[in-house]
Amino acid sequence: MTLSVTEVFTCECKPGFNWKNKNTFKMHKASIRHKTYEKSIQEKTNRININKLQIQLNRLELENSRLRELFLNSAKENMILKKKLNL
Repeated sequence: MTLSVTEVFTCECKPGFNWKNKNTFKMHKASIRHKTYEKSIQEKTNRININKLQIQLNRLELENSRLRELFLNSAKENMILKKKLNL
């Protein structure tokens, strides 16, 4: 039984297609089609990351608002208690 290893050059921008050798694959990687594909994937990834960061920012702003309100209420209660103690 003889086993052989064969390199297969594929790219997600052209599914189901195999390039014949490393040089043709390298030329494909430099092509406008591939660059456009990479750019669109990067833009999609960036939009997803921006949305995740926006959601995280909204959560942090809400938490900050709640903590600020809690702090202000505590400060008001402290002032009321101090006034009662001084009377």
